[in-house]
Amino acid sequence: MLSLFITIILIPVTALVLKITSKIFKLENTSYGTAFKISFIFGILGIATSLLIYFMPSFTSIIYILFAVASFVLGIWLIKSNYNIEAGKSILVLIVWEVVSFLISIILILAFVFIIGIIGLKIISGV
Repeated sequence: MLSLFITIILIPVTALVLKITSKIFKLENTSYGTAFKISFIFGILGIATSLLIYFMPSFTSIIYILFAVASFVLGIWLIKSNYNIEAGKSILVLIVWEVVSFLISIILILAFVFIIGIIGLKIISGV
């Protein structure tokens, strides 16, 4: 449930990162809509992976490996086809997008946990 909530929050954020990345690389069609579509598809893949792991915990390692391969191949294809670039450049865009999105996601999740922790402490202490 929490992963679904986090994914819903992070899809627009990662879309913004992809839009900025596409502008940095001077790609065609750098609209937020294109970036959102790609981020949404990645989010659905992430949710599907979470559900598979939840219902088949004994296959977690295999699911993670399949997810990594599928997301890499899907990412290259989506970026290549939506931005009309060659595969080599789409790999570079994908790597930059994923690294920056990961770092921003970690920062946002830590901030969320920190805020929830403060709220929890205030509730416990009665302030």
